[in-house]
Amino acid sequence: MLHELFAFLPVVDQHVHNVIENPGQIPLHHILAETSDPTVLADHVPHTLCYLRTLHDLASLFTCGADEVETVRQSIPVEQLAMLSYVNVHALLIDDGYQPRGLVNYPLEWHTQYVPVVKRIYRIEVEVSKFIDDVSNPAYDTIDGVRAAFEAAVRADHGSIVGLKSVACYRTGLSIQPTYDIAAVAAVYATIRADIKAQVDPPPFRLMQKTLIDYLIIVALELALELDIPLQFHTGFGDTDMQLEWGNPTLLKPLLDMPQFQRAKIVLLHSSYPYSREAGYLASVYPHVYVDMGLAVPRLSLEGMKSTVGQLLELCPISKLLFSSDGTITPETTFIGVKWAKFVLAELLQECITANELTVDQALASAKKIFFENAVALYHLPVPVYSIIMPSDAPSVVGVPGGVKVVRLVWCGNDGVLRAKCVQAHRAFTRVQREGLALTSAVQGLMAYADILVPNCGLTSSEDLWVMPDVSTIIQLPHHPKHAMTLVHLKDRDGGTSLCPRSTAHRQVERLKELGLDVYCGFENEFNLYTAQNEPVDSTSYCQTLAINQSATFLDDLVEAIADIGAPLWLVHPEACVGQFEVTLTKLLAMEAADMQLYLREIIKGVAFQNGYQACFLPKPFEMQAGNGAHLHLSLWRGHDNLTTDLPPLVKHFMAGILAHLDGILAVSCATVNSYARLAPGCWAGAYNCWGVDNKEAAIRVCTTHDGGYSNIELKTVDGTATPHLVLAVVLAAGLDGIHRELELAEPVHGDPHALSDLEKARCKVTRLPTTLGAALDAFEADQVLVDALGARQAQAYVAVKRAHFLQFQSTPLPEFVQTFRTKF
Repeated sequence: MLHELFAFLPVVDQHVHNVIENPGQIPLHHILAETSDPTVLADHVPHTLCYLRTLHDLASLFTCGADEVETVRQSIPVEQLAMLSYVNVHALLIDDGYQPRGLVNYPLEWHTQYVPVVKRIYRIEVEVSKFIDDVSNPAYDTIDGVRAAFEAAVRADHGSIVGLKSVACYRTGLSIQPTYDIAAVAAVYATIRADIKAQVDPPPFRLMQKTLIDYLIIVALELALELDIPLQFHTGFGDTDMQLEWGNPTLLKPLLDMPQFQRAKIVLLHSSYPYSREAGYLASVYPHVYVDMGLAVPRLSLEGMKSTVGQLLELCPISKLLFSSDGTITPETTFIGVKWAKFVLAELLQECITANELTVDQALASAKKIFFENAVALYHLPVPVYSIIMPSDAPSVVGVPGGVKVVRLVWCGNDGVLRAKCVQAHRAFTRVQREGLALTSAVQGLMAYADILVPNCGLTSSEDLWVMPDVSTIIQLPHHPKHAMTLVHLKDRDGGTSLCPRSTAHRQVERLKELGLDVYCGFENEFNLYTAQNEPVDSTSYCQTLAINQSATFLDDLVEAIADIGAPLWLVHPEACVGQFEVTLTKLLAMEAADMQLYLREIIKGVAFQNGYQACFLPKPFEMQAGNGAHLHLSLWRGHDNLTTDLPPLVKHFMAGILAHLDGILAVSCATVNSYARLAPGCWAGAYNCWGVDNKEAAIRVCTTHDGGYSNIELKTVDGTATPHLVLAVVLAAGLDGIHRELELAEPVHGDPHALSDLEKARCKVTRLPTTLGAALDAFEADQVLVDALGARQAQAYVAVKRAHFLQFQSTPLPEFVQTFRTKF
């Protein structure tokens, strides 16, 4: 749970370096090491755990293979790298004194495009060396002049500079002399200055004199006290130009003991690795010492990171521990620093929770302090605005699976097309859960053919709906695991749901619950599979094994994907049409079944695309071939009892209600012109308004069990161009009307109703269902039960969309219609 909670935390990266121009030009193995030795960089760094792990981290970030990371890095613009890498980063405190040789740093201002707060850490030795090196300015001929310039530079830029930093560790070590003889310091400086002036073309000056460095650190501490800013020290491991033992932070003890500096705040950088316990000890006994967990995380192995941070936590107060990535050259170094710091801290604090050392609330409070609160207080930074949603309040916190970068907010509108807006998986998704996402109401007035607002739909382009994710529905997409998909509610500005298909269905489900009834449902899914050449993948017959063999890889991937989302798969088999397959699930509660129908459409199409195919749910893609249905199976339950088993009066009333309203239901369940090409007699499509036991030609088939009972009813007049939740709404409303009015069910039909005589049809109340979408829409508009089920506003918009579709395509030849809509459904 902590991993999910920490993902939402903002981060203050309190020690980081500038991004350079064109960072992709620098190979990762030159970045992920402390050495500058070319042999080590080329031959050995690529075999470190840090490097190998980072390849996988960036492969996940870039959605590519690990062996493609270097190539992809070179092709991605640095602006995109920054946007990918700085998610949830509230502040960057940039030590801009590190200048990689031959490369160009972006200025601090560049970073402000991607991060709310960017401040400067002033590197003492580098900046002071610039004064010493400037022989043209006589003010720098004395140490007093250099000190004055140093102090003036920091004071002048105090709004930007929030901390000072020393790299004495690299130069002369951390054994800082806490007092100084100004005459001796002046003499050393005079010698240095004279040497520089004596050279005709001196190289850039590198400050290496211990007397002068120790003096500047004392001056820096006095300045830090005056301005109330911290002084950072590089501690622990580094490049080959230092002695490792010089980086032991306990060498600072004489300085830390000086009474005049007891209020000066000192930050020990880089976990002081391998002296992490020593650093934690110093922070535990000195009020002005803080410790940073950067560089060791992520540079060490996983166990090394856990061990090092664990050692810090042994003694270091949580209020003294800070985060940094020590990122350099490229934004991804910040990304991996944040990722592994959150991972390691979550692992360690979870162990504390398991051992009853911390509660969850205490662990979360600790993480807040480490990742941003301590730094905000120490460096006087703006407080980040953020939101953490506890799992008890919002399942999405634990529902966004690891590795997900993008969440698709998906709806199926009046046109029957799956549409989505995408948001970043953590910060943005959290905000959308709280505030929603604006979406023009005009989406419910668009045709599938073109994004044009149809006439008479009652909608305009000047009104917004609010997309509110239903986080209980979120799943990771198996065919694209960096994406998750969640279904949504479409809310009006006043909080209503007048244009929301899912809410429309839910209202009818709740009406049944008021009667003590639950409805279980399941949709069949028939579809055709096309090759990249737009040809069916096979020309086989119903359930022919050759079709399975020819599409085995696709079917394997599809079965695995359906299992991955937890769907109760029942059957997969070839159907009668060329390239046709059927996927059937076992029963689910009504809303879950309608939701799952949207997931299945998306996954079937996604897995097909991955295999180089295209899946198509159009009802009638080929002349003289079987069509694609999405037959709806229903059963009524009271508690644990399936009432359908014995067909009691209540179930018969329910069936009679569906049949009484079926002409109008067709406008919703068979939602395109192409639907009515499928509804032909003799094609097992249910072209007649009647019912029968196991009768595949009747509109309603009562399905039997092996022991002679009944399991459920099947409504055959549904196809894949329909909006599942609207189908559910009108079917349940019709069934409820039958229950309330106690409608009598006609006699069952045996055999093909088309073959019945007129007398037999009259006796069994058998009628031909509408043969066009236009006729079905007429029946719908005349049926107040169905109009009320959708609601007046939804019904008006729906009818307008379908009228426009019918008028435009009623005479379109089937091949042309299929070519137009094959990618839509």
